[in-house]
Amino acid sequence: VFSYQEEDIYTELNLLRNRLLIILTVLFFFILYFFYSNSQIRAILKEEGKRKNAEKTLRESEEKYRTMIETSNDFIWMLDHEGKISFLNDRAQEKTGLLRKEWYGKHFSPLVLAKELPFLHQVFIRSMNGESVNYEFNLKVGDDKAFTLLVNTAPIFTNNVVSGTISFAKDITEQKQLERAHKTILDISQIPDQTTTLYDFLEKIHLKVKSVLRVENFFMALYHKETSTYTFPYYHDEMDHYKPDEHFNIENGYTDLVRKKGKTILITEESKKEIRDKYHVKSYGDNMAIWLGIPIKMGNQNEVIGVIVIQDYHNLNAYSTSEIATFEIIVDNIGRYIERVKYLDEILKAKEKAEESDRLKSAFLANMSH
Repeated sequence: VFSYQEEDIYTELNLLRNRLLIILTVLFFFILYFFYSNSQIRAILKEEGKRKNAEKTLRESEEKYRTMIETSNDFIWMLDHEGKISFLNDRAQEKTGLLRKEWYGKHFSPLVLAKELPFLHQVFIRSMNGESVNYEFNLKVGDDKAFTLLVNTAPIFTNNVVSGTISFAKDITEQKQLERAHKTILDISQIPDQTTTLYDFLEKIHLKVKSVLRVENFFMALYHKETSTYTFPYYHDEMDHYKPDEHFNIENGYTDLVRKKGKTILITEESKKEIRDKYHVKSYGDNMAIWLGIPIKMGNQNEVIGVIVIQDYHNLNAYSTSEIATFEIIVDNIGRYIERVKYLDEILKAKEKAEESDRLKSAFLANMSH
């Protein structure tokens, strides 16, 4: 009996040992799996942390560059692979008046002068072939406004393939305008005094200035003290016409106000009523959108002898500050011309008077000798 019980005990112990081995083995593998899982989880969490950090860095970078682009003083725009506008920054919108909602998805061609369109097409093709291009062109905004831009256009790569272009442009409109104005002023200063009448001189000025400024409507009003009237030696206007030798009483009009004040006056739709109320100005042909009068002064005496006027019936923003400054220089040249002509006329009259005096003296002496 004892042997049988002993055998059962050994059997039970073996079974218990096997069970313990199975439990320990399972526990061992469970522990291994636990640590392995933890390492994997840690790796996953680490990768997730890296991904989140990368996304955060990317968002910050995108936000930084978006802020730089939106607040840049440059015009910035993007075109897709078909040449359609996909982005305009705030500066480009504000300066040009072009709206994103109106131009996104539209081709750039309508914004280019017809004569420059073939060139711009070539620039686009070169950029789509991976080349960065520097150039100048005139951005057309409406029928009467254009910006001269200095541009750098570069390709945009998506997955190593050019998907569009991005352009950065500086507005050099005023710089170019000043260059043309300086040339115009030089040309005006070289118009000979003796070989032209006042009308011819002003006509030549008008033609030269038209290449720089919007001055389709241009006239000169000369003041006559003895009659308190004005004549118009040169008058070119789409609405009115006056003969050069006719005298007009336009006292207390805009032109008369410029003469009396002796300074440049710009009148817009917004300022008309204020000027009328302040200076009790009468209305003479008061249907312009914008009016600019500049006094003509004579040399050191600073005497105002008349007024040069330009006006526009259609464009409310026809004359910028730089354009007004340019025109003031041109008007100063007109004053100098009139002064030179007047001086030459006085010399000629003095010479004629002296010659007449010599002739009378000679005749008197001849008579005395008889």
